[in-house]
Amino acid sequence: MDSLTLRRLVLVAMPALVAVSVAAAFVLADSSSDNPATSSHRPGVQTIPAVMPIPEGNRPLIGDHWHAPYVIFIGNTRQPNIPSFTGPQETHTHGDGVIHMHPFIPAGEGQSASLRKFFEYGGGKLTDDELKIPGQKETHRDGEQIDGKAAELRILRADSGIHPLGAGFARAIQSCDAKDESTFERVDSRYIPKDGDCIRIVFAAPDAKPEIKPDRTVIPPEEATGTIEMDVTGDATPSFFSCFHQR
Repeated sequence: MDSLTLRRLVLVAMPALVAVSVAAAFVLADSSSDNPATSSHRPGVQTIPAVMPIPEGNRPLIGDHWHAPYVIFIGNTRQPNIPSFTGPQETHTHGDGVIHMHPFIPAGEGQSASLRKFFEYGGGKLTDDELKIPGQKETHRDGEQIDGKAAELRILRADSGIHPLGAGFARAIQSCDAKDESTFERVDSRYIPKDGDCIRIVFAAPDAKPEIKPDRTVIPPEEATGTIEMDVTGDATPSFFSCFHQR
């Protein structure tokens, strides 16, 4: 094939190639505009959102008052309740072993009510492999030795069965404490607690299951009786008082 023939073929084929390319571009643009899962700020340009919205019902909204009892274990030791604090978006606790979620601005909804943010608001830290309890100095990381074994961080949730959980927190805490770990599911630190959830955070060896005990123990009166002697002025004889202590 001589060069003249080759040039003629190119000149004939070029318009056809351009026409096919333009037609394909129109087809792609039209199919994208029909897809409701795509969004764009510029006409003719369609992009898939990087973050899908959280469905309503899975996050607290303005006006909601959600509550979720929680407990934290390091090894087999139940940790004290996180001290009272107020989060900037109204995810907080009153030192009662309950996460309170009361969004009052849009920024308080969604991930602002996650477990990770709850710890952050209180001055602690929670990731999928690191734990710093608000009010405590230590930071625990996966692989750290606890009770002679390499520990892991487990973030767990279950359902207390109490809905809505607007009061009666003591009953909800007892319900959560009574649940075996096998009834919980693992979640990550970005999990947003739902109203009535039980949250259990355990930093222990993978095969270690903490023994759940009530966080308040009332001892029998006969074990708590004490005697106080007091000097009373005047003609009265010394008085004795029995005192009962609760710990």
